[in-house]
Amino acid sequence: MEFQSPLPYRFNPWKHHLHWVCQQIEEVRQTGASANHEWVHNCINAINSNHVDIYTGLFTPAEIVAKINDNLIGLDVTKRTNLISWLGKKGFQLISLSDSSVWVIREGNEETQYIHFHPARNSPNAVRIHGNSWKTALTINLLLLGETNLPLAVINDIRKKYLNLSPIKDMEGSLRLQSALDLLSNRQ
Repeated sequence: MEFQSPLPYRFNPWKHHLHWVCQQIEEVRQTGASANHEWVHNCINAINSNHVDIYTGLFTPAEIVAKINDNLIGLDVTKRTNLISWLGKKGFQLISLSDSSVWVIREGNEETQYIHFHPARNSPNAVRIHGNSWKTALTINLLLLGETNLPLAVINDIRKKYLNLSPIKDMEGSLRLQSALDLLSNRQ
């Protein structure tokens, strides 16, 4: 259930690839075994709390890495020193792929995975979701195997126990969480 980006790339599909996420959730459903707490902590809690941009296009994570790699090889910026120079003072560059999606390229923090990329804000084939809502929706789908119409107490228990998040007051007032749940349920 983990995607390993080839070196020197860093791409987290849990955070940035809708169809891949839905495939992982479906795999969990098919096996009938929900994810465990440690796994949720490691994969899902790596998602930032603010906003995440999620690719909704048809390229797989491996295809995206290959296409970005081809672009960066063409620009001669796959070596770290060349990459840093190319990124310039603003610290990022944008690359468009053949499906019109736009990707932000940044220097990563890791020694071996120093090229980090993710969908650009407002990119075609991408949607922006609140990070904590996305984490909650993912965890609900992974732990409860897609059960819907959950009582608020169950949702808040999941947020507290697995994500260390504060409770929400009500589902009607949590449009961001409902949007994240809808995004997952409409793609499966």
